[in-house]
Formats: sequence, structure tokens, C-alpha cells
Amino acid sequence: MQLSTLPRTESGKLKFPGISLKAIQHKFDTQATEALKKIPLLPQLMKVISKIFTEEALYVFFTGQALRVTPNQYPRLYNVYREAIQILDLQYEPEFFLQTNEIPNAFAMGIERKFVIVTSGITDILNEEELLFVIGHELGHNKFDHMLTKTVAYVLGQIGVGVISALLGGVGQLAAISLQLGLLHWSRMAEFSADRAGFLVVQDREACLKALSKLAGYSRKYSEEGINIDEVLLQAKQLDETNLLQSFYKYVSMIQMTHPFIPYRVRELDEWIKSQEVANIFSGNYSTEEEYNRRFMGYQYPPYQQAYYPPQYPAYPPYPPYPYPQQPYVQSPYTPYQQSSQQYPSYFQGPYQSSYQSQQVAGQPQHQYYPPQQTIQQPYYQPQQGVGQPQQGAYSSNVDQSSSDQAAKE
Repeated sequence: MQLSTLPRTESGKLKFPGISLKAIQHKFDTQATEALKKIPLLPQLMKVISKIFTEEALYVFFTGQALRVTPNQYPRLYNVYREAIQILDLQYEPEFFLQTNEIPNAFAMGIERKFVIVTSGITDILNEEELLFVIGHELGHNKFDHMLTKTVAYVLGQIGVGVISALLGGVGQLAAISLQLGLLHWSRMAEFSADRAGFLVVQDREACLKALSKLAGYSRKYSEEGINIDEVLLQAKQLDETNLLQSFYKYVSMIQMTHPFIPYRVRELDEWIKSQEVANIFSGNYSTEEEYNRRFMGYQYPPYQQAYYPPQYPAYPPYPPYPYPQQPYVQSPYTPYQQSSQQYPSYFQGPYQSSYQSQQVAGQPQHQYYPPQQTIQQPYYQPQQGVGQPQQGAYSSNVDQSSSDQAAKE
């Protein structure tokens, strides 16, 4: 899609009509999604969880433990939420909840009935621009079709490995652990893609990088000193330069996490912000949902089914309605059998013979062709006398019958 001028919100931020976030999916997310497809027990687990787990339980929990944000309940916060939906051109509005919790957090859940939750802890440490980035991040999970897998990963994290093994019919604990670790790895990689959606909403490098940094370390007492983004990027570089023992502890620390280290997220997002891809998007040159589906998918199937269900092939033409139209019966004209005048080759001249008898000797005349009704046939199997003896003449050959007819004529 190429536009000379993009529409804007009331606050002056650019809107991206019809944008396909899958076209800007982070490569880590893409690789993790492909790896997730190869987990053999994952489809069975999804099927089992879909039967025993209902998202209504989570909905009831947050309806009872949090407040729904509406135009009449925290309208200022709701306006921030609505602006993020308009910028990403999300075709539906997930329900929005505010929960009292000192831990700064925000998450999106739901399969059919989607909702977004932010805690009071995160609204207290972020200004509205930074909060807009966090909300755009959570809405990006919706736009990237992460919701089903994110919800299942959350449920599995709550029930534990032992329950996973029992749900899958008593599979080994090692298989259950591998399944859980695969989902956690995907969850970490999906965050890199959602961070890109958050930046498209806030459209400010400093606001989004500071919002991420505050999730790692923030003090209201020293907030006037601000956060130095360059120092955070330096921490990401130091994480890459660890020795062997430090690398082992880094792996052990991160393997059970649902989100990657904050310095890594800051670095990956900062590199993408400076890329030409972002410049193209802000100039109106980006792929729409329709263009992306036509180019790469051929057919856009529902969320999560893209990762774990076989592709949906184009439908065949519909069958004719019942009853089927009756075709007129046309009787073929009867044609009596006529002997062909075709000259058969020499190896068809004569009755059935064995391969040895059919060899022609030079100088001897060829056999004459007999019509099919006069072809001499080999005698049938003659059973032993006295053992299951059939009726007389039941197994007699055509040769014997023709000899009897000849004797009767004489």
C-alpha cells in the first residue's frame, strides 16, 4: 500500500489503515513459530486443553478481581486504549481491564473472547505516552494472532509439568518438559514482534525504549534523573560477552521465563526503529492484510490454526443440488458380431499352443486360423476317482464332448 498522506488521530499520530503486522514479524518470532509446528504432541495438547479449559473462567476471574475500563470508567485511560486500536486498525475491540496490583504488568489473553489487562503498578510508573506503547504491544499480540498460543502457554505455566503428562495420556515427564519449554521459547520470541507494534502506536523512540527500561528498573524517588538508553544498550552488549559459566547461568535463568531480558528487547527494537522498513511504513509504503494474504498465504486462516493446523486449500466447486438432474437414456444400436478381415501375424495363426510348440520350423506350412468358437481348449482338471467324485461329465473337456458328437453322427 502506498499513500501520499496517512490519516491521523485526534492527537496527531499516524494511523495505518489495513496494515499487516505479519509482514513486519520479527525473525526470531518466525523461527520459533516454525519450530513450534514440529512439536509432535502440541496438537493433541491443544485439543485436550480446548475441551477442559474455558476462557470464561479467566473472564469471570478478571471481572470479579479487576475493573472494566469504559468511556464511563476511567475515560482518560480508555481514550488511550481507543487511540491504539485506531492506529493499528484492529477490527475488533478486546475488553479492557485495570487490576490493582503493585507489580507492573500488562497482558492479553483469550481465544474467542479476548481481553487486555493492565495493572495499577504499570500505570503508576509510566506516563501516557509510555503506557500507549505498552497497550499497543498487547494489541499487537492480537494483530499477530498470538492469542491462542499465549493463552495456552499461560495455562500450562499454571498447571505444571505433571498435569501436562497426565493430560497427554501419561507421556513421559521428559516429553512434557520439552513441550513446556518449547512454548516458553516461543512466548519469549513473540515479544520481539509485539514490541514493534507498540512502537508503531507510540511513534516515539525515546518513549518506547524508556517504557521497556522502566520494566527492568525504576524508582519514583530518582525519576527526575531519567533513564539513559545508551547505558541499557551497553548492558545488552555485556550480556553477549559473557564467559562460558556466565552463559550457562544466563541460559538457565532465561529458559523458564515468558519474556526475554529487557536489554535484549531494547536493542532489538532500537535496531528496527533505525531500519529502512520503518521509514517505508511511515511514508505509507507497507503491506496490507489483503496484499500479504494474497502474496504469502493464498488464503488467510484463523488465528493459531496458521501455526498448528494443515493449510486450508481452495474449496472445490459445489456439488449440484439434490436430486441430481436426470440424463436422457440413449440406447446404443445393436451390432451383430462380425469376423474381422484383418490379417493376423504369424504368431496368431493357429490355436493356443505352448511357447515351445509355437516355434515355427522353416519349410513347414503355417497353421490356419480358427474362429474363436472353434478354438480347441485345454482339458479341465480331472479329480481323482473316489475322492469327492462330482457328477458325470462335470469336468469333461470340450475335446471329449466334440469326439462324442462326431461318433453319434457316424
